[in-house]
Amino acid sequence: MKKLVLGASLALLSINAFAYKECTVETSRLYIGDDGHLWLQFINGGLANMKASDIDFEHTYSLLLAAQMADKKVTVRFKDDNAQCNSGTRSDIVGVWVHR
Repeated sequence: MKKLVLGASLALLSINAFAYKECTVETSRLYIGDDGHLWLQFINGGLANMKASDIDFEHTYSLLLAAQMADKKVTVRFKDDNAQCNSGTRSDIVGVWVHR
């Protein structure tokens, strides 16, 4: 019985490890400053930034630039599952993809 309770507890605790928030947005501006940070401004409000030292920086920037040039929406995945899509400034981008 103890093993069953322990197994169930561990399974429930591990669910939070995969928590994230996805926001489907349109970018109005992309900006890279002198410090190398990428800033995204969304049409319906909110900002996000990404450091140049992030492992996926170049790929993410390329994808976002292509989406903006093609006037496509993107979905941005944030690490925090309580992230607000249209307000505040986020710096916990963990994924981006373009909509058709």
